[in-house]
Amino acid sequence: MRFALYSVRGGNLWLHKRLMDEGHEVLVFIDKENGKNSQHVGDGITTKTQSVFEWQQYARQPGTISLFDFTGRGEMADRLRGAGCFVVGAGAFCDRLENDRPYGEAFAEAHGIQAPPSYRFSTLTQAIAFLKKDPKQKHGDGGWAWKPNTDLGADSTWIDESTEAMLTWLQLCALPKFGDNHTCLLQEKIKGVAISTARWWNGRAWVGPYEGTIEEKKMMAGDVGPSTGCMLNLVWYYAGEPHVADALQFERLAATFRKNNAPPGIYDINAIVNRKGVWFLEWTPRFGYDSEATAQRGITNYAGFLSALVHGTSVDEFFDANKVYAGIRLTLPPYPMGASDLKESLRPKLARTTPVLGGLDGLWDKFFVAEGLSKGPNGYFVDDASGHVGVAVASGSSLTAACDDMYAYLKDRLSIPNLQYRIDAQKIIESDLDDMTAMGWETTPVLEPDEDGDKN
Repeated sequence: MRFALYSVRGGNLWLHKRLMDEGHEVLVFIDKENGKNSQHVGDGITTKTQSVFEWQQYARQPGTISLFDFTGRGEMADRLRGAGCFVVGAGAFCDRLENDRPYGEAFAEAHGIQAPPSYRFSTLTQAIAFLKKDPKQKHGDGGWAWKPNTDLGADSTWIDESTEAMLTWLQLCALPKFGDNHTCLLQEKIKGVAISTARWWNGRAWVGPYEGTIEEKKMMAGDVGPSTGCMLNLVWYYAGEPHVADALQFERLAATFRKNNAPPGIYDINAIVNRKGVWFLEWTPRFGYDSEATAQRGITNYAGFLSALVHGTSVDEFFDANKVYAGIRLTLPPYPMGASDLKESLRPKLARTTPVLGGLDGLWDKFFVAEGLSKGPNGYFVDDASGHVGVAVASGSSLTAACDDMYAYLKDRLSIPNLQYRIDAQKIIESDLDDMTAMGWETTPVLEPDEDGDKN
């Protein structure tokens, strides 16, 4: 098979390498605008082109499957699809669900999914003025979440415990950093456990098992530091339809997805669960986030899976639902500061050219899942100016089994200078799982260790 991979931000090297290792032809293009700091990622490892025209010509060849790993290029994906090409993971419908927050929230509520009360503004100044009036909150727990309606980076979404704290952050941090001219919303904070629920869509129907994910976004252990999008996660596959999927109206959504010609791909709903129910937060209708780097360990024959998906058939046979999958993001300084915020002279000193000194056991199939590497005469090195290295992933019969193996690998085997990662995955995820169980929500399957003791 042939695969044309469009990387919007330069990540997901594991996917390119996995398809190549499975014996397929791959051509990669890294977006020159959003992925400008990752243009060299994958050099010496995968087949790349610097020409978007060449990439599109390759994608249009009969039988080629195109994949987009992030939102923002939906119109291009739709043009390919309109020309009769197979495309996974992008479309104008996906772009709007994720990037137009009012639309995404209204879409969810129209299908009976409740969301926390939110208030929309054309500028940050308007949001600040609203909070200064000290509005009485009737549904929330006293705090606020501020969310821009444009992609300003993972650290732009902000949650605070009080009106006063949110006002201080908006005035002293957000306004100087982002400027005033951004549409945004303030959402009342709901207490509970944040959980993502996802399922694959083949263009006609939901297929495969439901996927549950708990992730932690803060940079440092103990949930302190800036939010980065994800620093650790646990992924599992449900047996049957869980209550959370029923509350999120997945079956009801299917009819509207068909009317909107929703493209094949994975659709994730991030929500808060508590004793009162499920509260919609946001859509992630795309490839290319850490939980999929983790979850891919539970999919056998990835090329076969993608082929079945774009041809509108069942994919159940490709999933290993008898394990849990844990992942920890691996980074180097200047992460989480974006490379675009640094002077050009500092970038190579901080991230690019850092060597992998030892312990690399593969690029997708064992403990290490690659994101920001290249390969030169002296071996593998980090080639992402923002400091993205990859994800450490382990699977097992339980969270404990997976975390034990994963941390043993990071401590005893993988050697990369100045490597950064969180060391509290088991503790913090167990706390969320315990809270979910106490509230009556299904979580991970309970499994016994393999007889031979092999958890991977």
